[in-house]
Amino acid sequence: MPSPPVQSSSRMHWMDSLRGMAILLVLLFHSVAIHVGLSGSGRAPGWDEVTGFFDPYRMPMLLMLSGLLLPRALAKPLGSYVTGKGRMILWPLFLWSVIQFIVKGDIAGMLDPLTWVDGTYQWFLVVLVVCYAAAPLTRWIPAWVMALAFLAILVTVGDQVDELRRILFYGPFFFLGATLSRWLPRIQSAPAWLATIFGLVGVAVGIGSAAGWVAVARGIPVTVVLPLPGLLALLWFGARLPRLPLFESVGRQSMVYYVAHTTVLLVIADVWRAAGWGVPDVTPVILFVVVSAACAFLARNRVQFSGLFEFPRGDVAVRTGGQDPRVLPRQTASMH
Repeated sequence: MPSPPVQSSSRMHWMDSLRGMAILLVLLFHSVAIHVGLSGSGRAPGWDEVTGFFDPYRMPMLLMLSGLLLPRALAKPLGSYVTGKGRMILWPLFLWSVIQFIVKGDIAGMLDPLTWVDGTYQWFLVVLVVCYAAAPLTRWIPAWVMALAFLAILVTVGDQVDELRRILFYGPFFFLGATLSRWLPRIQSAPAWLATIFGLVGVAVGIGSAAGWVAVARGIPVTVVLPLPGLLALLWFGARLPRLPLFESVGRQSMVYYVAHTTVLLVIADVWRAAGWGVPDVTPVILFVVVSAACAFLARNRVQFSGLFEFPRGDVAVRTGGQDPRVLPRQTASMH
């Protein structure tokens, strides 16, 4: 028996929650990576398995959620669509890449165009920019064809231009979301037993990833299919989540958390090394809490720091508290 359809009024809340969860998993992943770098051990037993479980889902989920909202974005006039994505995605990509180059002292990298494509922590935004640039074609070409086109290019030229692999591998998840947007009510009304089967397959993929048995890797194009059952299950289960204000808040301000967190972690790591502090096993927790608090501060005071996360609009943004009045409330600064 099909489960009752999810009411449209709750749709944005669950999407915010899933986006917020994925963003916090990104923060945890990089906190563990910084811990490994500080300790010099090369591994973080226990933590590696936790982050490994979610490896197949963190970034694909963020891209799929952005793709789900593509029809809404394309409903705008093309000029508004282009300028909006430029202000809200291209600007923070450029600004925070420059900030990170400076923090890392990598001026040579800043002068290398290919490093901008696949040599910064902002690579996810590079994928989004390319996907949104190609997305108007979906008015004539089905989104699923676009996804296959990305994979076809990956298979044919990926080995020749390594810097493009990440775009071509992860881009299909964006267009998967755009494809599923039409079918979302049916997916979320699917029988519980079917969603459970997909969920169990997704858990098995996560366990395999944590154990090192499987990997979702841009160098192995066929592995792009591994996250699909789990992602579909998350769409079903996610829509049945209760209201989760913390995750919703992070999801609504996902751009702030994403672009700022790596710079904060790099600065913390430099301070940690300079102070000569020890690196206990709980270091990932400390790093995660501190970077989350710093990002939450920026998000809470986003009006004052708005130029860091969107290209200044002018008087309109000031009068509306930093929010574009044409954007639905509670979506400001999320990555779509």
